[in-house]
Amino acid sequence: MTCERTISFGHSRQVLVKSSRDPIGDAFSHAAPYSQIFIISDTRVADLHGPTLLDPFVNNGRKAQLITFSPGEQSKTLHTLTRITGELLDHGVGKDDVIIGFGGGVTTDLAGFAASLIKRGIPWLAIPTTFLGAVDAAIGGKTGVNTAHGKNLLGTFFPPFATIISTVFFSTLGAEDLKNGWVECVKAALIGNGELFCAIEEHHRRTPCLEDSLAVPHQILWDGARVKMDLIRSDPMELGVRSHLNLGHTVGHAVEMASGGELSHGQAVAMGMVKECTMAASMGLLELSVVERVKILLSQIGLHTELTLPVEACMDFMTQDKKNRGGKVGFSMPRGLGVMGDTVFLTPQEIVKWWT
Repeated sequence: MTCERTISFGHSRQVLVKSSRDPIGDAFSHAAPYSQIFIISDTRVADLHGPTLLDPFVNNGRKAQLITFSPGEQSKTLHTLTRITGELLDHGVGKDDVIIGFGGGVTTDLAGFAASLIKRGIPWLAIPTTFLGAVDAAIGGKTGVNTAHGKNLLGTFFPPFATIISTVFFSTLGAEDLKNGWVECVKAALIGNGELFCAIEEHHRRTPCLEDSLAVPHQILWDGARVKMDLIRSDPMELGVRSHLNLGHTVGHAVEMASGGELSHGQAVAMGMVKECTMAASMGLLELSVVERVKILLSQIGLHTELTLPVEACMDFMTQDKKNRGGKVGFSMPRGLGVMGDTVFLTPQEIVKWWT
């Protein structure tokens, strides 16, 4: 076990734990001080890995419960959150207990949101079981649910006291799940680590077989996670540079919602990243050669890069985006590999101009 990054949120802090081979042992150690352990997971992860995490607690005489919900983005709602918090209260959850969010990004968002609300906040631990969750969703303390108006519009900043990063669970992931994570890793590299971007390019160049190239080297995962952690350390409440992490997400979230859930988060963000990079190039902020490298790399990962939806289909969702200011839509745009600038705020008319 290695702890290499720590961020502070007021009186709270989050530790990033590098645990490539024994995430369960690390979870058991981190949960040791607490009276009851509540593991929140979707039913798919619970069927695959639930006993692996639950049994060590039960076999050692610890009070541990597994609370599940249906898998998928459609469960990231207030309805699911209400059911989870009700079940926690039924079991007598208290301030000396701990919640473990065990799963992908939907799970850690729900588990963290529940932890922030129960008795005005109880400790929680994140064990992401997906590439996307490990490199993105479980880091930084953002929790939340979706509404009909858009993604993540209800939520809190409430960090887990630790996030355990490991590839142990990735062997059960399908190709689409792995692609989702690669998109976020490419995004992290593009905004904060040009050498990592080159390393990802080299990985996919060396392994042209798509199935083989989707395997995740632990060091690439860890380096991607550290990009996000380092940005958050300097700006935990997203008042400045943390907004760089939104690259591809203004358009991507709008595309995801406009598609009615037909596009995965990763596919939508891939399209959003290319569109936002193309807009930046049109505005003279980014070299076209960088846009081409991003498109080629995402294509090698097996993702579509061309956005076929018209701007009108995305505009309502973009104008609801939580990053907006003064009636203008906020875009995080790169200036080069690993280099970002200030957020660009555009009116709807300006978006239409640069979109095409």
